[in-house]
Parts: sequence; structure tokens; C-alpha cells
Amino acid sequence: MFLQGVGGVDKYNDAKQITDYDSRPFNHSVAVLGPAWQGTSNTIPRTTFNDNGSSKKIEHFVEDASYFRLKNLEIGYAVGPGRRLYVSAQNLFTITNYSGLDPESTDILDRGTYPQATALLFGMNATF
Repeated sequence: MFLQGVGGVDKYNDAKQITDYDSRPFNHSVAVLGPAWQGTSNTIPRTTFNDNGSSKKIEHFVEDASYFRLKNLEIGYAVGPGRRLYVSAQNLFTITNYSGLDPESTDILDRGTYPQATALLFGMNATF
């Protein structure tokens, strides 16, 4: 078993800005439709075609990217002399509050990189 985690890491979720709060006044995600604002008291930046981004709250896109992940788990069973069956899982689960795709991505600026794939492997070791 291999467990990995990181705490106290902040990441700028640029993918959130592009998909949710782009300056286009159309085709926004559901996260923006209700709470989008035109004033100064709410927490989500306004959506407007004429905004050059200066009125958007940058801190809204910075998120806590702390995570805990089960990177690798292998379970095996010896079925006689020189034979072993096993199942192995990689990136089985991740616990995080980060809304981006992968809190483990190496860039401080997350532009929506693909998350690490989950893999399930079955195998047998045998000696002759």
C-alpha cells in the first residue's frame, strides 16, 4: 500500500475561471447561473461582455489543493509453490476539496490538465 498526501497548498484554478466565469455573457456553467452578480456584495464575480477581468475577484479562483490519495494497493495470494495471483490498483481514490481535475498536478496554475488515471491490474507470477 502506498499513500500520499499534501497539506497547505494553494492553487489557482484557471480552468474554473475559463469554464465558469469567462467574460462571455452566454454559455456559462450551472455554477454561475443563479449566483452571478452585478453588484459588489456577493462572492462570485459578475458575468459581463464588457468586463476586461479587472473587476473579477482573483482570490475566488485560488483554492486549497490539499489532498490525500491511495496511490497503489496490491493484494496477492500464493496458490502453490512458485505461483502467486495478485490484483493491483493505482490511484484508487483521492480525498480533497479542490474543484479542479487533479490537485496533484505540478503547476501552481491549473489549466485543466488531465487527472491521473485509475488502473486496475490482475496478474500472476510463476516460476518454472
